[in-house]
Amino acid sequence: MQKEINAKALLRKRANAGTEDRAARLNTVDVTCARLGVGRTMVYKAMHADPKYRRGLPLLRSVTIGGRRLVSDAAIEEFIAALEAQQAA
Repeated sequence: MQKEINAKALLRKRANAGTEDRAARLNTVDVTCARLGVGRTMVYKAMHADPKYRRGLPLLRSVTIGGRRLVSDAAIEEFIAALEAQQAA
């Protein structure tokens, strides 16, 4: 519960940040979960390269820095658009 509250607070802080380039921002898995409204398992499945493991989910692009998986704002928006297109088909 505490991680969810922290992720929501971070989202509010970022929304008020202003002029930074939004496409360059990287989100942790917890923030990505909060933005998508899903759990960590679903996010990690969507990031997996093997389509069989994703079970029909579109790929959620991510980068690894050190041991951390990070997802850009642009990748989250592309993932949502791909889900919407999948639902429309």
